[in-house]
Amino acid sequence: FSATEGGQGDHEDFEVWEPVPFRPHQADKAALLAKQRSLAENEYWLLQAGLQVKEWTQLIENRSRDIRCRKEIFRHFWADKEVAVLHLMVFRL
Repeated sequence: FSATEGGQGDHEDFEVWEPVPFRPHQADKAALLAKQRSLAENEYWLLQAGLQVKEWTQLIENRSRDIRCRKEIFRHFWADKEVAVLHLMVFRL
């Protein structure tokens, strides 16, 4: 808006838009049902994937725990054998 010498505004710089009334779109019921069914199916598969990830995570944690336990058992077994061999070398020879 620029003022002219007479103090009046120059209205040629602006374009006035008329408001457009809102008209809700009438959706096809079959298309809407298909979209809802598709969303429900996608939600189902996402839930299944989440459950599978949770199951795999638990499986990996259990396997890791089992490996750590086996490692510790082996270390104790090896230490006992090592001590037995040292006793043989020290006391039998």
